[in-house]
Amino acid sequence: MSHSTPQFKCLALLAAAIVPLTLMTGCANMVATDNHSATPAATVAGSVHGGQQAVSDATINLYAAGANGYGSLPTLFATTTSSTDGHGSFVFSQLGVDPVNFPTGIHDTTSNVYSCPSTGDPQMYIVAKDGSTAGPSTPINTAAAFIIALGPCSGAGSAYVTMDEATTVATLAALQQFFNPATEGFGYNTTAQSALGFANGVATISTLANPAGGGAGANTTVTPASSVAGVTVTATPETAKINTIANILAACVNTSSQSGNVSANCQTLFDNAVPPASSNVTSQPGTTYLSAVDTLQAGYYMLVNPTDGGATALNNLFTLGGSGIVPFQPVLSAAPTDWTIGVTYSSSTNCAGGSNFLQYGYQIGIDANGNVWTANGNATTSGLSEIGPSGSPMACSDIAYNKLRGGAVIDTAGNVWATSDATNVVYKFNGTTTTTIPVSGATFTYGIAADGKGNVFFTDPSGLKLYELPSSATATTVPTLIGPVATSSPYQIAVDSKGTVVVAQSGASGTTITAYPTTTVGGSTYPAAGTALTNAAAYVGAYGLAFDSNGGFWVGNSAGKSGAPGDFTDYTPVTYSSTTAGDPNTVVFGTPINTTAISAGGLSTARQTAVDGAGNVWFPNNSAASSGLFAVTELSSAGVALSPTAGTAGAATQNGGFQKAATVFASPRGLAIDPSGNVWVTNTASTFPNWITEIVGAAVPVVTPLSAAAANNTFGTKP
Repeated sequence: MSHSTPQFKCLALLAAAIVPLTLMTGCANMVATDNHSATPAATVAGSVHGGQQAVSDATINLYAAGANGYGSLPTLFATTTSSTDGHGSFVFSQLGVDPVNFPTGIHDTTSNVYSCPSTGDPQMYIVAKDGSTAGPSTPINTAAAFIIALGPCSGAGSAYVTMDEATTVATLAALQQFFNPATEGFGYNTTAQSALGFANGVATISTLANPAGGGAGANTTVTPASSVAGVTVTATPETAKINTIANILAACVNTSSQSGNVSANCQTLFDNAVPPASSNVTSQPGTTYLSAVDTLQAGYYMLVNPTDGGATALNNLFTLGGSGIVPFQPVLSAAPTDWTIGVTYSSSTNCAGGSNFLQYGYQIGIDANGNVWTANGNATTSGLSEIGPSGSPMACSDIAYNKLRGGAVIDTAGNVWATSDATNVVYKFNGTTTTTIPVSGATFTYGIAADGKGNVFFTDPSGLKLYELPSSATATTVPTLIGPVATSSPYQIAVDSKGTVVVAQSGASGTTITAYPTTTVGGSTYPAAGTALTNAAAYVGAYGLAFDSNGGFWVGNSAGKSGAPGDFTDYTPVTYSSTTAGDPNTVVFGTPINTTAISAGGLSTARQTAVDGAGNVWFPNNSAASSGLFAVTELSSAGVALSPTAGTAGAATQNGGFQKAATVFASPRGLAIDPSGNVWVTNTASTFPNWITEIVGAAVPVVTPLSAAAANNTFGTKP
């Protein structure tokens, strides 16, 4: 991408120009059923397998994804059937664009011939259903279903895809927020950023599994293409988790199920892969989710409701995947606590100036294109690192010896900002050059956030002050002093859609929340500048502030105190006491506030906070559970745990949250959500300092960057 052009101006162009899923060409000897005189411009060919067994007589449909909302109705372009030759092969013939006779690209939906539309470039995908999954001449399995996304129509030709359970899991995981289980199709919203989020999700599929090769299960590692000289990144998905889910689906696929006569394996799958208790926590609120009747729906429910109703259901599914022939290896050795799929992006390389790429990410931000920025907090070699949605190194800025503990904040012009825990400066990076702006009188800088009007605010913890800079600031611009802040450690700040800056004190005791300036939001009035929102004892170690769609904000506490869910719009100052002194497993909300400790979802020493497009709230837990593993916590907008909960309320550590192995999560600190619904988490453990973790498709997509949400009053909403 070009960093000289502001990201908001190029977003619409990028949404239409995303490179499609890279697929291998092949099947030169396959013959298309073509009733037209025109010569095919290209072919989309492939095969369908249940595990390692070819699927014959399956109905293969080629669709264009819906573009009228998340999970909106797709358009059928062509149909064919998988062969009975023992290979499960199929082919679609793509003719040239014909704006006169076939302007929509649809020729005859009962044939395997189609064209790309004369206007627009829809996202294409293939669904394979039914078929004989235990060999030719065996009964049709009505519970067997597979899916694969191809990318834009213009780039989908001359492709070869293998449709099996592993590539189906990869596709569903990457695009789960765009999938409708009722229509078993994909759809994205009418906005350019939603289309971009879908396209970025398509590109993630090949990180998880190999759509061209198939059969081998999940990928072990992938090396994304790099745009930064000398910098490489290795993507490592949770291979065993993907393969285990694929084997669970295969246990149903490789049986004989007819309508009204479901096999025992399929019934076990459908009984335990259940929809979420409420669709309001998903990208399609208000939808009625029915019980699964095939493997596509079951796979979707496993991913969008990754706890599947509890440990019993998880164990039942795990046992199902290990029964009989296990086609995909390696697999999990024990039932997991959830089915979320993680990918780690690691690097052992340095930027041109010597800073370590992806090292010690304290803060994280997502730009308008879905690219991920981290502010690296190493004490000796710091910098800003950028990777693309699939982990491709995009840019890095070398800022040596300056401990970037606040930042990766993206303003409305696309500049990326960072503060220094070692010097009295603020850094502004435009994608090619870094501007260093001194702050006279300060010892160091820390908390930083951008508003929706092109301004950036930051704190001076040593002087307990709040400053402002415009996005156009140069090295000689003098920061504007806004006023005093909290009594100590003003490390976290956020700006709402009205321009009010909220500052949280992150010290271990005596925390206050301060708002600037006095303004009315949602019918309620913030206290005067410099006035604490509540008693100093109410918040302890407040790290991470995130606004929701109601104008309320959520605060994660790193050192203890308790509260109950509520909305800041209804805030009434109160004083209350914690049920457990020093409890780090609590989150403080607005009113109503009571003395109930919230340790749901494994919350433990939360360092950052993010709200997704359904209002669900996410926290990275910087303390390990008693299991020794680190986790990420998700709560609904009502404060109900959506990630696994275990242990006693108020306990310092929990066996809860979406846990990952030590090679996936290690002292997670920063967290952000992108327009595809991926949750990005930085790791700060000294044992594994050079990596960032992605939880694929687990959150409802959000508008990015946060400055764009502030500008358009779209915090906690879908693009």
